Amino acid sequence: MALVAKKQEKATFKGPNGRKYSLFPKGKKKWRLNGRNWKGERKRPLIHAETLAEARTKAEEILFGLTPETSGHPGLEIFESFARAVKSKICKDTTKKHYVQFAGYFCDWVEKQGLSFWHQLRFFHLQDYLSFLVKKNLKRKTISHYLEPLRFTSKWMAVNWPDYYQDIAQSLRIPNEVGEDSEYHESSGNPVLLISEVVEFLDWLNNYPKASILRPGVALQGLCGLQLQEALRLTWKKVDLRENTITIDGQVKNRWRKRKIPVASLVSEILFEAVEKNNPTLDDRIIPATGESFNAYSKLMKRALMKWRPSLEIAPKDLRNTIQTEGIEKGWNDYLLRRYVGHAARSVSERHYFGDKGKRLVHLFREQIVSRINDAISESKKGTKGHKPEIIEIA
Repeated sequence: MALVAKKQEKATFKGPNGRKYSLFPKGKKKWRLNGRNWKGERKRPLIHAETLAEARTKAEEILFGLTPETSGHPGLEIFESFARAVKSKICKDTTKKHYVQFAGYFCDWVEKQGLSFWHQLRFFHLQDYLSFLVKKNLKRKTISHYLEPLRFTSKWMAVNWPDYYQDIAQSLRIPNEVGEDSEYHESSGNPVLLISEVVEFLDWLNNYPKASILRPGVALQGLCGLQLQEALRLTWKKVDLRENTITIDGQVKNRWRKRKIPVASLVSEILFEAVEKNNPTLDDRIIPATGESFNAYSKLMKRALMKWRPSLEIAPKDLRNTIQTEGIEKGWNDYLLRRYVGHAARSVSERHYFGDKGKRLVHLFREQIVSRINDAISESKKGTKGHKPEIIEIA
């Protein structure tokens, strides 16, 4: 291993674990070692050696003579433990990127605590990190996201090497009061746009520069209940313009997200307009020029919402709350509404005894959900007449 630096009388080298260690001359044929072994333990013994080369050989034997390979201990560093656990996780690439980002925050914090290896971590370290996040006045949900890589990596390490690691995050809990204001506020809770407001926003977007990108997205989220990522991934081959249905499948969260739903008349009109204007192919995305970029589209949408109604405090992803809120308030069929937006069945009866074959559900959705969405749209557009556009074939 090559010499990294030699300043005055101190000699610094890089060991096989990638960490530096130093040798200080302490009189004739004596050297003071200062470094960490593969376990991360600090070692500062006095070494007797004729030369610096001999002192270096003895130093590396002290620090690295007991290696993970010879002991059976994996000896994983904290960042490497996260990397392996995230790599083994079955989830979207964007989710993995978030996990890596959140794990990086913990690595930055733990480095300041002088810890390098996973086996050095204790439950109180995780509690200290939780306290650190709480003091930053982060929201409860944000803290939960930041702790998620810690939780599954701790479990992953314990499952793979039960003789050497325990699931130290198993008992980690976020206190109930964290991120919660103890006082009542009129503005607290989940913001939402009602169907009439979604229609108003869609009309306003007609003259907006990014209308071709934003109007289909608002219609799919606000009037069909699609998640933002579902709307961004949707391609034209999943749209049936004759039957006025869309199919959500492929890379979805679970089997309940896979569904075929009829859409409201206004949604059909907006999709027809997009076909006439853009002449898309079947593989093109309905929301163009954004791919799956959550942030890029969200910024466009947030900017438009602020220009439309500056006082509005709603995240673009929450546009899908519209029909659920309206449906609950007006007593729509709760089970069908939840299935329409991709939520899982709750009871044993719903999961196993309700006839939910695809064609049957599409009919029920049209009868029980879409008809009510159309009624709400018509109510908000009193005095105007809608029209059904001609059917356009997509190449």
